[in-house]
Amino acid sequence: GIVGLETNRGTLHIQLQPDCAPRSVDYFIELLSLRNCAGCRFYRAEGRGNFWDAKGDHIKNAAFGPPYALLQGTLEVDGVGFKEIV
Repeated sequence: GIVGLETNRGTLHIQLQPDCAPRSVDYFIELLSLRNCAGCRFYRAEGRGNFWDAKGDHIKNAAFGPPYALLQGTLEVDGVGFKEIV
């Protein structure tokens, strides 16, 4: 599914990929239950390029690249111990 994080710069829409990263998705959903991500920091986001259509399907004859946008940051929420995902 797609979740939205309200930020001071607008809503950040994130499509979760449980088939690619099940533990990370589980942890993210657990954080969402707190209804607050104070302390979460996102410092880089890039689009997924022209290799994939709006539904996430690879465009025929396009070069291969990741089917996801790059998002870097931390989900270490203030006041909540960070659980290492292994």
